Amino acid sequence: MEQAFLDRVRVAIAAHLDDEQYSVDRLGEDVGLSRAQLHRKLKALINQTPGDLIRIIRLEQALVLLKGNVGSVAEVAYRVGFGNPSNFSTSFSRHFGYPPARFKRS
Repeated sequence: MEQAFLDRVRVAIAAHLDDEQYSVDRLGEDVGLSRAQLHRKLKALINQTPGDLIRIIRLEQALVLLKGNVGSVAEVAYRVGFGNPSNFSTSFSRHFGYPPARFKRS
C-alpha cells in the first residue's frame, strides 16, 4: 500500500516536471492529501519532505537528460522545472557532488 502511494506521488511529480510553479500544495491536491498530511506521510515513509522529493526527482531526471546529451545545462534546467540555471547548477552539485557542466555536449 505504501509503495502504491509512493508511485502515485512520483507519477504526479513526473507529470509536472517542467512546471517551475509545481508546489507541495499542488502535489497534495494531485494525491488527495493536505499539505500537512503529505508532509507527515512522506517523512514517515521515506524520511524526506515533499519539497525535497520534488527537487530530488527533478535532479535525477536532469542527470538522465545530461547523460543523454539532450541539451545544454541551461536547457536541461528549464526542462526539469528550474527557473534559474545557476540555482540548478548549485542544487545539482550539492546533490551529486559534481557540477552538471561535467556533461557538456561535444
